[in-house]
Amino acid sequence: DQQWLDLVQNTLINQYTHIDELNTNYNLFDPVDGGFHRYGTGRDWTPPHYEKMLYDNARLLKTYYHLKMISPNEVVNEVVGKTLLFMEENWYDPEGGFYGNSDVHGEDAYYGKFPRPVNKPRVEKTKYTDWNSDAILTYLYLWQVSNNDKYKEMAEKSLDFFKGMVGEHGAYHYYKDGEMGVTGSLLDNSYLLLTFVEGHNILGRDDYLDVAK
Repeated sequence: DQQWLDLVQNTLINQYTHIDELNTNYNLFDPVDGGFHRYGTGRDWTPPHYEKMLYDNARLLKTYYHLKMISPNEVVNEVVGKTLLFMEENWYDPEGGFYGNSDVHGEDAYYGKFPRPVNKPRVEKTKYTDWNSDAILTYLYLWQVSNNDKYKEMAEKSLDFFKGMVGEHGAYHYYKDGEMGVTGSLLDNSYLLLTFVEGHNILGRDDYLDVAK
């Protein structure tokens, strides 16, 4: 009902930061580059721990996009737009899949300034299977509710990439520099199983169901 909707919306907006608040009230959302930091170090969410993780941003992007669909406003639209842009420009690999996180080294020299320095924090170019599953599920959802083929292409290329991450003993945990490593994780296998089932249900491709099986 409206009371719960207002509560959710107010809770999410409390994580929002305006550019003119960078020095006084820097919460989890990055108003300059977009995306969400990993967690707040205080009870008021500020200052944040500046690292940005794929799984946090994938889940929050889906949450905010859902809120945008049922109760759009200027703040939510800005959060969605900037987070989409951040993930595409920093983490999405055109060959398929998403990188794992943006590092925190030199965070005070970067995030504490506006305009931001040219040299951005380092991106950890490891593709983690369970985190990518979150991202793919989010982009499948985005395509369903928006009919924007860009989201479909990103989800489909990522699903195609992770077809190669399933071996004789199940899903590999990560891919980095052409190498795959570690099998046998429950999270990797369960999340990827769900992702390929959803890929089949939403995109209608039988090869995704074959991978799930």
